[in-house]
Amino acid sequence: MMTTVKDVIHDPKKLAKKIQEMNNPDQRFPLDIHGIVSSWDVFVKYTIFGSDQPGMYFHPSSEDDIPLIVLDPTDDITRQRHTLAHEFGHYLRHRFNGSLPDRNEQKENKFADAFASHLLVPDSHLVRTYPIVKRKGKISLDEAWKWSIAYGISLLSMTMILAYRHQAIEGDTNSSVLKQKVKDFYENPEFDGYVSQKHKLPLYRMAIDAYPFHLFSTDAHRQLQRVNNYIYNELRNEGLHVNFDEVAEITTDLRVEGKDSKFLKCKKKRFIEALGQYEIYKDLAEEALKQPSIHDIKQLHKKLYQYSEYGGGEFRNSNPVITNANVDIPDYTTIQNEVYRLSNQLDDILKKSDGCSHSEYLSPVLGIHYALTKLHPFNDGNGRVSRAFLNWLLRLRSIPLIFFTNEQKDMYLRNLRRIDEDNDFCGLELQTIKAILSALAV
Repeated sequence: MMTTVKDVIHDPKKLAKKIQEMNNPDQRFPLDIHGIVSSWDVFVKYTIFGSDQPGMYFHPSSEDDIPLIVLDPTDDITRQRHTLAHEFGHYLRHRFNGSLPDRNEQKENKFADAFASHLLVPDSHLVRTYPIVKRKGKISLDEAWKWSIAYGISLLSMTMILAYRHQAIEGDTNSSVLKQKVKDFYENPEFDGYVSQKHKLPLYRMAIDAYPFHLFSTDAHRQLQRVNNYIYNELRNEGLHVNFDEVAEITTDLRVEGKDSKFLKCKKKRFIEALGQYEIYKDLAEEALKQPSIHDIKQLHKKLYQYSEYGGGEFRNSNPVITNANVDIPDYTTIQNEVYRLSNQLDDILKKSDGCSHSEYLSPVLGIHYALTKLHPFNDGNGRVSRAFLNWLLRLRSIPLIFFTNEQKDMYLRNLRRIDEDNDFCGLELQTIKAILSALAV
């Protein structure tokens, strides 16, 4: 007789093995835990807890309700994965055993932790893939780090698994000693933090590929907050000294007063461009957003400057002089040809978009975004227009509006330079996916 989930619901290791048999028969790792949870019709939402709370599970309150797991998008992806597996354990215990974490919190959390650990790193696969595990006390932190990447978990989790499930880590295995060793490992000047982040990119891709963006919704208050944050950060990233309260006042006055808004008569640059940014937002927020052509960057530029004397909407007809910056701006005579090339590239992306995952779509879309930032087609507003066009393309997949905060500006510029120097898009893709997950926070 075949074993069922209910048969093993009291044993975390056997339960993890059963879920592996059902949902990962080919034994592929890192485990696509987001995809597995989604296949069980458990909905994942995101919220920023503002505390050390890593996640929560909400069981259905009625037959019409759905099981819900909440994660914090600001946590490292390895912590999110463990939390998701942990809360998935609570879901299984509730569904097949009637157990709830708040009835016997310590016992249920211990069970869920053990289940998550064995689900993400099954002993059978670990020993088969790395036979050295059988040699007690021989594995270094360098080796453990490589394995943590292979399984998509943190170095600390991998170290604990090797130390306590297999007695395979070298040296003192006291938990406080291991934590200090891991801390020292990351603080070693020779450790490349960017390389470590690059290894996590497939994990972030799994997270967005499993998310049903068409079901995302948020309340009106949260939406207004995001509008103001979007405009505020876009303006600050371009060096305009506007504060958040001013942005909130502008958008509120526009919504309430419309064409009679007092800000429409204002001549201050930061107010005029905030108005233009708001007009861009209104277009991007449309539910039935049309499929764009590359020439729609002119429309976005015109929106951005529609309240200024500058006007906007036309490509530059001269070469700008940028002081104190190592930037190679293409000659203005090449703009039309480059736009034509990008037009063909974009058409190809959009034709293939229905048959690809979110992450497969995102990669070439970021290529378009980068090309626009390099082309510098307008005299001013190039960064805001290229990011608005990126948002337009993401909105076609029902992905909510994203932005990079003013504090993230230096990282964004570094990621663009990595593409300049090494054709390395990983940093920009990582930053974009993290912004997408943050945009889902409610």
